[in-house]
Amino acid sequence: MPDTTYSVLPAELDLAFVKGDEFGMTLTVENTNLTGYSFDSRVYALTSVNAGGGLGGGVSVAAGNTVVAFTVTPVTVTAGIVNVSLSEVQTDQLSATGRYRWYFRTITPGNVTRTILSGDVTSRAP
Repeated sequence: MPDTTYSVLPAELDLAFVKGDEFGMTLTVENTNLTGYSFDSRVYALTSVNAGGGLGGGVSVAAGNTVVAFTVTPVTVTAGIVNVSLSEVQTDQLSATGRYRWYFRTITPGNVTRTILSGDVTSRAP
């Protein structure tokens, strides 16, 4: 039997920026007309959770609370192009020692949610 997988996992894209600087990037969702879509893009903290005892310590990492939400601005929706950005105030809220992840989601007019991108976030001191 062939070893195949059908995956709808998001593409990984790690982000790194200077704490207190404005951050922005343009994203293209290829072959997708985003007319009528809505968007959700956030940075959330990772928290350590003690999942039980045992020799391995039982510590796992889980998604925590949203720290900041990106502003998503349509650029050319018929070509699938949007801009996501964080203000200086928002990036300043991210600790240089914190552990964070982010995601970018599209929500179709029929309310189908797809996480397109996700990754680690690094905020560094200037």
